[in-house]
Amino acid sequence: MPGIYDTFFSYRRHDLPRAQPLLQALASAGLRIFRDETAIDEGTSITQEIREAIASSKLLVAFYSSTYPLSSACQEELVSAWLAAQQAGELPQHRVRLINPEPAFDHIPAPLRDLKAHTLPKDATGLAALARVFQAHLASLEGVLAAAARQPLPEYHGMGPVRAPNFVGRVHALWELHAKLTANRIGLISGVYGQGTAQVRGLGGNGKTLLAREYALRFGPAYPGGVFWLNAYGNDDSKEGLDEESRLAARQDQLRRFAMEFRVKGLERLKPEEIEAALWSKLAARGTEYLWIVDDVPSGVAASYLQRYWFARGANASTLLTTRSREYGALGERLDLGVLPPREATELLTRHRRPENVGEETAAKQITEILGYHPLAIEVAGSFLAKGVQTFRQYLDELAQPREDALEYGSLLRESLPTGHDRSITRTLLKSIKLLGKEGMDFLRLASVLAVAPISIRIVHEVFEALGLETAISENVLTALDQAESLSLCETAGPDGRRVHTLISRVVRFHLQFWSARECPRRC
Repeated sequence: MPGIYDTFFSYRRHDLPRAQPLLQALASAGLRIFRDETAIDEGTSITQEIREAIASSKLLVAFYSSTYPLSSACQEELVSAWLAAQQAGELPQHRVRLINPEPAFDHIPAPLRDLKAHTLPKDATGLAALARVFQAHLASLEGVLAAAARQPLPEYHGMGPVRAPNFVGRVHALWELHAKLTANRIGLISGVYGQGTAQVRGLGGNGKTLLAREYALRFGPAYPGGVFWLNAYGNDDSKEGLDEESRLAARQDQLRRFAMEFRVKGLERLKPEEIEAALWSKLAARGTEYLWIVDDVPSGVAASYLQRYWFARGANASTLLTTRSREYGALGERLDLGVLPPREATELLTRHRRPENVGEETAAKQITEILGYHPLAIEVAGSFLAKGVQTFRQYLDELAQPREDALEYGSLLRESLPTGHDRSITRTLLKSIKLLGKEGMDFLRLASVLAVAPISIRIVHEVFEALGLETAISENVLTALDQAESLSLCETAGPDGRRVHTLISRVVRFHLQFWSARECPRRC
């Protein structure tokens, strides 16, 4: 790799015409720029040549168009430069700059907006001025992003470093998660001290586990001490309904496997607490950052229990929890994972089978809308459509039929999902619904007969009153909303409303008993 570059220019190839005036302005300012001119297939990793070019550059400039985050190669270039700066003990914003050619900034993840993100100038004078800004900044930098050439994945324990081929989008969530888990590394600036801790919360099947796995792979080099994956079996399909004693025994088994991989001596003679102590000692002796992931944390667990038994030990650890529960808000930073944006949902559905004409493209978009852009439902629907048994239009028509739940067709397939998730959307969501009390169930029954639009708390009061509740109506409404919200079965919508996902309402309509005609309020 020849010499040192001032700037590594990261961009989508189809954006080159828009970027060309900026590149010319930078070159006219005397900056030496590396720009890859080879086409990279979507989903493939960047080459070692690209890594070495980043490592030979002082600064990475990303031409962050609306389609930039859709390229895995571009994201990998950006992450490589970011992690190289972190590994060198520098602030990433000193080594990464963004150029935004779009009129808005919504397509840029929030942590990246905190960088010096420049709007693309529209004339030669503005471009020349921006080039001088880069010139001055580069003069303040010493050395290059050398660590970008050497970013091996860490050791993985409890999971394999295998990417899911159909993972789409979630760029905003991945960057936000990384910012939350590593904010303590720049405590003087971020104000965050102690162990980096974050939890990914959301509706069952929303992709929490898959997001955690993808984060562990994309940002793995940030944790040279290793990545550790534990399953808390809160809603697991293979070990559903574990009691506290059985869950702790499963935890001890997982820690024992980690200790075996670390070759802890005399393992067969050690008690569980001694094995755990030896493991923490091994990790502390390494002195390097490691990521501790606890997947599928159940609801109804005391915060002290979680911290004692499931959190990692040591300041060099970052703990990531995934859970359907919203009860643990006091334990670290929170990332509430919603459904996919419409474009990403359509991309996921059609990765299995491409629409052949405009009519099929329209039907595909309508399918994702009916499924509420729910990741698991769309993944299962896509794999069913790939079998060719029905067209997009036929499947769309059957989804609208009240007699049979076409949503469950995909659960009949033997193809496994990336995280081993149950293919049945109904069973996935019922695991949370069945944890509700009577008040929460009444609220979901109400939601199932109303439109997808937000439900005002006033309406809930009126319906509960019509059901014959003569006293403590406010308390019952509060209990109902708290039950549903704590299990991610509804979300706040405005100052006085709640929204229930369309699939939750669908499951209640198809698979749970309604109020009798006498009990159901006329207004429903």
